[in-house]
Amino acid sequence: MTTVALKDVTKIFPDGTVAVDNVSLDVADGEFMVLLGPSGCGKSTILRIVAGLEDPTAGAVLLNGELANDLPPRERGVAMVFQDYALYPHMSVGENIGFPLKLAGVEDVPRQERIADVASALGIGDVLPRRPHQLSGGQRQRVAMGRAIVRRPGLFLMDEPLSNLDSGLRAELRAEISSLTRELGVSTIYVTHDQAEALTMADRVAILRKGVLQDVGTPTEIYNRPATLYVAAFLGSPRMNLLEASVYVHLDRYITLNLGEQALYLPWNDYRARAVAHYHGERIVVGVRPEALTPVAPDTPGDVLTGRIQFLEHHGHETLAFLDVGATAIVLDDMAAAPETQSSNGRLRRLSGLMSRFTGRGKQEPSENGHRPSEPRSVLHDPQHRRRPAELAVRLAPYPQISPGQSLSIAVKIEALHFFDDRGFRIDVGWR
Repeated sequence: MTTVALKDVTKIFPDGTVAVDNVSLDVADGEFMVLLGPSGCGKSTILRIVAGLEDPTAGAVLLNGELANDLPPRERGVAMVFQDYALYPHMSVGENIGFPLKLAGVEDVPRQERIADVASALGIGDVLPRRPHQLSGGQRQRVAMGRAIVRRPGLFLMDEPLSNLDSGLRAELRAEISSLTRELGVSTIYVTHDQAEALTMADRVAILRKGVLQDVGTPTEIYNRPATLYVAAFLGSPRMNLLEASVYVHLDRYITLNLGEQALYLPWNDYRARAVAHYHGERIVVGVRPEALTPVAPDTPGDVLTGRIQFLEHHGHETLAFLDVGATAIVLDDMAAAPETQSSNGRLRRLSGLMSRFTGRGKQEPSENGHRPSEPRSVLHDPQHRRRPAELAVRLAPYPQISPGQSLSIAVKIEALHFFDDRGFRIDVGWR
């Protein structure tokens, strides 16, 4: 088995493109680590650096605590599964699976036994004589996995292995890959842009943006307490509602979060209140996921927002209502590869623009896991920033007896709110 450590790894290509920017990341023995992010964020480059197919411009790669920068790929004990299967078309399934063993000089009888064992475990024992062109996409991916597994490596590297498959088969193979790697106890680094894969399969998830590590944690940690505004917006479908709020502190009582003409109230006994109170008289970003919003009667007391329904999306098991509550939406860039929500009138809500502090406070300190997210422009005070009215996404029962134009009141679960400063960093205390 293999542990992996990346220490301040940077990769700059000859044309000046910074693919990986000062990334530090540890993968424990037997851990399933998922690298998540949009296309071009540096995920596959990191995988190739670990495999030895790319040399880092700076930084160190350690395998089992030993420096591996100059170690050739064949001596790293890794097996890689590619997006496009990379099978030999002139070989049978059995020959493809057993090819690494043949190269290693394993004799025919034990080689055939290991091929049969792996093929049986992957459910392709009956197609060993066939050629790759006679197989379905799912079978080809199983063959590619079998070729990696038969080597009994210490580390699996998987580069979006399911992206070419249909959704049903992806879900089936997600479960198979996850259970198989855990059964084998092999450390795995898995690259994907699909948040469902990441949150379903991973022991921990590392989220990247433009080559910079944004957040690392368990799926529960990064979903419930994202380190940055970018991570908050990237995870979840529909995305988290991100609203501009001005802060007014009523000392020892509560904090008012003004959202246009309406407001929410953060109790002073909330553990986050003192951290938010530092932004008295300023504007911050308030995030709330649709599951923290509940439709209520208009006269319900408490933290309630009222808005007019702009449009509805029917998904069979639920309906999403999008409300104009008079607030201003915060819009992020780099989100094109994350799942988009298509409105019923055909509009794609695209997020663009991000962050950098204007208040004069010092730079963000590195988090406990040692990385420092990127520090972009202000989301609140950039004069070129595109602003638009917020369309608050709310989950409703399937096909409710309401229609666009009607008024709807929603109760907000205050304990589920997320707070970010104008550079996009989480406002919190002891958050991990």
